[in-house]
Order: sequence, then C-alpha cells, then structure tokens
Amino acid sequence: MTQHSSTTISNLSLAWEFLRRNPDYINEWKYLKKEQDNIKWIHSKNAKRWGLLSYCDPQIEDVREVIWNCIDIGRYLRFVSLGENHFKSKWDIYVDLSKFDGTKKIIHLENDNSIVSLSNNGEMIQLYSDNKNQLLSEQGMLLISANLPELYISEIIRIVNQVINTSGSIPFKEANRKYLEYLIILDMRNSKKSHKQIATEIYGSTEVDRHWFQDSWLRSKIRYKIQKAEQYMKEQYKKLLIPS
Repeated sequence: MTQHSSTTISNLSLAWEFLRRNPDYINEWKYLKKEQDNIKWIHSKNAKRWGLLSYCDPQIEDVREVIWNCIDIGRYLRFVSLGENHFKSKWDIYVDLSKFDGTKKIIHLENDNSIVSLSNNGEMIQLYSDNKNQLLSEQGMLLISANLPELYISEIIRIVNQVINTSGSIPFKEANRKYLEYLIILDMRNSKKSHKQIATEIYGSTEVDRHWFQDSWLRSKIRYKIQKAEQYMKEQYKKLLIPS
C-alpha cells in the first residue's frame, strides 16, 4: 500500500488507490499491454468506464500520472485570454500559469479537440478553450466554470486555487480516514488474511480476544467494513472524484 502523509492525501489520490487494486482493472491493463495494436481502440472505447481518459499502469503510485476523465466529474473548466471580451461573472478566477509548478499535460481527444490537464497538491483540473491556440502557455488566464451547479462552485474555486495558486501540502480531511482503513483491509484481503486478523489490525488484540465470537458486533463490523472496501474498489471510488 502506498504510504500517505496525513497532510498530503487527497480524494483523487484515494480514488486511484482503490482503482489500482481492482482485479478487473489490473487484468484489463495487462491485456492492453499485450495487445499493442489495439491500444488506441481500447483507450477510446473502455477507459472512460473507469473514470479515466486513458489507462494508467496500476503499479504507478503517483496520482499526477493519472489522467481522470474530468469532463464528467465537474473538474472541466473553460478559459479565455485576459485580453478577450468576456461577460464577467462573480465566479471568475484569475490565475497566473507562469507560477504554476505542478504537472501540465496536453491531451488530444477523439473528436480532435484538446484539453490541458493540470495537477498539483494531489488535485486536478482540466481546461479547454474554443481556440486551440490558447492551449499554449500564457502568462495569465481567466478561468470560467463550465455549466456547474452553484453548490459545486465554491469547491471548484478551492480546487483551482489548490492546483494553480498554491504550493505545498493540502489539509487532511478527517472524513478520509475511513478510506485509508478500507485500503488497509483490501491489502490484507489480497494477502489472504482472515477476518480475525483484519479485526486485530484495526481494533487490536485485546478487543478481538473479548468480542470475537459468533454473531458478535465485532465480527459483524468487520464483515461490513470488508464489504464497503470492496464496493469502493469496484465502483464507488468514482464518488471521490466529484467535487463536494
């Protein structure tokens, strides 16, 4: 399991940790590696069902290498040059890409459009423009949210600032602690550990000695946690991608 500092983990990092443990995704990646002639077809047809724009090696731990399909998860923003005529909104965000010290990638889509993927501090956004020439680096840009519900706007502003306008670690969300526990459970299951061994890892040997008997609350709790961990590995990791 990737070791995360409590000050650096993000929802995108957690989502990738779940996905890269998914046996179906791992097997599909192995098939992709063997079928080099079909790589373009597989990318265009199947990657999006995993929430990705393109496949990423599950052995990779650095979430900055993962290209999520931000178009479908509310991290997809339109931008225009500062000099352009534009009806200004209270949600406009001014940024200076000359100060951006994260990872920047140009992604060419199937429809001949292109987007800029920016990742930093464990977060990611993707930018598009009506003018392809604007995908080249500019000193300053005006970001405009693309048809997002108002309840997402404040979170998008936070993410944009986290990606472009700040450096350093992101704050740890206490609510994310349960996901770290789920990842530990998945790794122990993959190592063929028993339910009792998992319970001992999470609750300690004293609690297990006291409460590990048939129909006990502890055995029920462990079964529930294993079920939730597997659900996040299979599909629910996508919930972590959506700004909230």
